[in-house]
Amino acid sequence: MAAAVALGASSPMVLGQTVITPLKGVGQTQTVVSTQGNQTTVTTQSLRDGNAFSTYSNFTVGQGDQVKMLVPKDANWWVNIVRDAQVRVDGRLESRLANGSIGGNLLFIDSHGFAILDELRSHFPHVQSMLMDRATLLANAALHGEEPLPLKRDLPRLSSDEQQLYNDLRDQRLGKNLRLEQEQIPFHLLQRALERLADPVRQTSAPPAPQHQ
Repeated sequence: MAAAVALGASSPMVLGQTVITPLKGVGQTQTVVSTQGNQTTVTTQSLRDGNAFSTYSNFTVGQGDQVKMLVPKDANWWVNIVRDAQVRVDGRLESRLANGSIGGNLLFIDSHGFAILDELRSHFPHVQSMLMDRATLLANAALHGEEPLPLKRDLPRLSSDEQQLYNDLRDQRLGKNLRLEQEQIPFHLLQRALERLADPVRQTSAPPAPQHQ
């Protein structure tokens, strides 16, 4: 499971070299990374249904470096999928609107989302998770894979539901080293989850039950 949402702010100062590599080939997006000194700028022209998208093989912000994510105009969310490595932020990560002010909604997805979520909440307790629930996991059984480097440590900042699911995954009660490749989840489920986050009333509604074919 892997998704953590940072709502329009600077990331925590938490060590490393900045390496942000847009994905090439299958799944490639129109993402451009420009670096000058310790300043890096990331832009994307990949938009769909009011949301922006970027895919990477690596996303690491080095200590003392600053990365600015320039949010496309009118994008509700910027979904960033990192396929080959865990997202790591040792410097400063910001999302910037078209007028230059800090803002926008960033979503990062990688294979260690629960760990990232736990770390984010040590600095931003209000951070929400998305597509990291039991219903999503069970509804997408056909997409299950095996996690090569499963986490074993405790994550004390998860909600009760997140903690129960994490413990079941860690203790392999749901399968051996079970992993859900969220970048393969059908787009309409991602769109529905984004809409629920944007609508406080819909956030209180239970996710749809899995559909059996």
